[in-house]
Amino acid sequence: MPFSESVLCVPGVLAVRLAFPHFRPSRLEAGYGLCYNARNRSTDHPKEGLLESIDLARAIVTQLEDVKGEDIVLLDLRDVTGIADYFVICSSDNQRQLKALADRVYENIKKDYGLFPRSQEGGRSGWTLLDYNDVVVHIFSEELRSYYDLEGFWKDAKVLLR
Repeated sequence: MPFSESVLCVPGVLAVRLAFPHFRPSRLEAGYGLCYNARNRSTDHPKEGLLESIDLARAIVTQLEDVKGEDIVLLDLRDVTGIADYFVICSSDNQRQLKALADRVYENIKKDYGLFPRSQEGGRSGWTLLDYNDVVVHIFSEELRSYYDLEGFWKDAKVLLR
């Protein structure tokens, strides 16, 4: 299996720091297990090198704006929690648009940066989640967005875009 498609699971923080020094210590020391998908570091994509999480978040916001995502919010969680650096939250009018928004982000981030979400959840439920490790994308129906109120739950986070 070529390096660009392998998945590396490293149990120890020291081993992770030695192998992947660009990972933030706070996330590792917080006790989170690490499964690093090496294809995220492939260098045969148009935009080479390591991508800063804020740049990825901005690229995702741009993709959502291009497909008419509504009420897009970018939250900076770095000072609040270690689970992610940024949340990108947006709304959709209907299920078809919700799927189109998620597909657009997935396909264009894969094409432009060679990144795949660590996890993709939801779809038909009115809430789709794409987890890019440091950036988590939440695409909600308007009803579920007001019900779960992530902006209210993370009210201590800095709002970078509203």
